[in-house]
Amino acid sequence: MMKTVETIKADVFIVPNESYKVSEKTFEWARADYFRVFEANHDKISGDFMDQIWIQIWFATRGDNDQSNWTDHGIDGYKELVGWRPVCQYLPKALFEGHKEGDIITINLPIIKPVELGEGDSYADMYATIKVGLCLKQQDYRYKRFGKFEEVLARV
Repeated sequence: MMKTVETIKADVFIVPNESYKVSEKTFEWARADYFRVFEANHDKISGDFMDQIWIQIWFATRGDNDQSNWTDHGIDGYKELVGWRPVCQYLPKALFEGHKEGDIITINLPIIKPVELGEGDSYADMYATIKVGLCLKQQDYRYKRFGKFEEVLARV
């Protein structure tokens, strides 16, 4: 685990797109990122990796109401995490089953940071895992018209 000054906290809501399963046809790099998420949370998920249903989610710094987007803009609000972002914007649906709007669940979140190697455009990726308390907040964000977190989860 990466050492941080304080507990990492985030709001999370579902992007109401179709869920899916990873298959052998999924790009190898994407399968590797999904597997990182699965492995980091294997104690909270039953079943095999290929059996998981993946849903698209949005991570945001608590209370930022659509201004924060960890996947596209990096993790904000934590100076020790500048330049880091989640490895992917999908999580196993199983992590959220049995939970409802306003619940806080703790997961291990694999994160990535590209690092310039000093040879022109040459980069390498650094990986770490942080513990994040996710507050399920569908009603406070962009897709609130689709219902509460548990209602959207049931439909994706």
